[in-house]
Amino acid sequence: MSDPTQQIMPSADGTKVTGPGAVLMDNKNNLWRINTDPVKHQIVEWQPYGKDTWEAAGYTADVIQIEKWQDTCYQQGPPTPAYNSPTGWWMWDNIAPWVGVPDSPSAGGKPPIDQPPSEGTGMYYVSNGQIIGPTGQHFIAEGVCLQDNCMNIAITGADCRPLLDHYPTLNFVQICNFSWTDPLPYQQQMDWLIAKGIVVMLGSYPTYPAVPYGDSLNQEVAWAQKIATRYKGVQNLWQATGNEPQDWYVGLPAGAISQEHVAMYNAIRAIDPDKIIFIGCTGCVSPQGLVPESYAGMHNVVWNTHYYNWLTNSTDYQTNVNAVWSVIADQQSIHSADGIIPCIIAEYGNATDGAHVDPGGWATVQACLDVGAQSSGGAAFVYPYWPSWQGGQPLADQLCDEASMTLTEYGKQVQTSYASTPQVAVASANAAKTWPVKLREKAQTA
Repeated sequence: MSDPTQQIMPSADGTKVTGPGAVLMDNKNNLWRINTDPVKHQIVEWQPYGKDTWEAAGYTADVIQIEKWQDTCYQQGPPTPAYNSPTGWWMWDNIAPWVGVPDSPSAGGKPPIDQPPSEGTGMYYVSNGQIIGPTGQHFIAEGVCLQDNCMNIAITGADCRPLLDHYPTLNFVQICNFSWTDPLPYQQQMDWLIAKGIVVMLGSYPTYPAVPYGDSLNQEVAWAQKIATRYKGVQNLWQATGNEPQDWYVGLPAGAISQEHVAMYNAIRAIDPDKIIFIGCTGCVSPQGLVPESYAGMHNVVWNTHYYNWLTNSTDYQTNVNAVWSVIADQQSIHSADGIIPCIIAEYGNATDGAHVDPGGWATVQACLDVGAQSSGGAAFVYPYWPSWQGGQPLADQLCDEASMTLTEYGKQVQTSYASTPQVAVASANAAKTWPVKLREKAQTA
């Protein structure tokens, strides 16, 4: 190791560094330091034992201090999230790599880091505002939304190509399903994804923007039960309530959204007691109008969070980052039996209306990619076949040009992020701000 400031003995447990200059050494002889970055401000770097160069230690920014404890390093984030900043205390475990902990290790909140990592339960479940995967690690979605009418184009065989050619690290697919048919017309493609170990979240879109209600709700519940029966015990097939639901806004009784959530939850749970179920708050943006006590007894539920540029109409990256965190904080004000409900940004894109790229489209997409990497991930909308309408741009909101099967600039932006973003586990926002509900005007195609 070539750094002249390195120590020849490990630092004492509890030694803290608050800025550039000093270097910590853990009990495995890895070096740790804080460095400065013009955008991310204070970041954490490390020099693994046996190397002589400094490396970025995961996704860190605005770090207040680092602390050495036994075989690893801890970091403290800022009071409120900014850029890619986790709040609170986090431990490096070289797998996630940052895992949230209750407090500074010297304050008595340290986990037993001298024990081997959990082997996992073989299941997906919700704990402490995170989705835990079958191996026991925090699951962070790197996903895409596929419309049901393009499944056979995106997935042409058991190898799930060309989808996996474009996104080889993909682990999550939301299917935008526009009819409650059984069997599903794309069931073979869905089964190929499942066989690959990719999580498939089956969206419910037929009544968008109205929440399924009355006869429609009965149809949705019956369909959901058929799916739950067919895929009972299949851990990576997740089900969802209605897409971007509205109730009073479109003339239905107030509270109809929570009513649908309860009906769908109970119907699926009667068949599969553990399956992850996605629930969509009002417009998949705001908890306004929901009945909080309806969720108190639910477990293994996840917010189906959506984000588009209309929420800020800003081209500024940081403004959009802050807005995404605020949407997440709003939704997480409602708790389930598991406590904080995780959020996956299961739909985002560069065009609010699906036809015209927003001036802040790039900043919106990057904000969702970065915040998603810090919470529970996301799914970019959409792969091929989102046709232009009302004189729109042919490739607005499309990751792929179906004519040539090449990625658009938006698609490349997502690809680059998925290829380079570490799988980190960091906190959701704690700053709350209520955003108004606004219906996304988007033509739906079956």
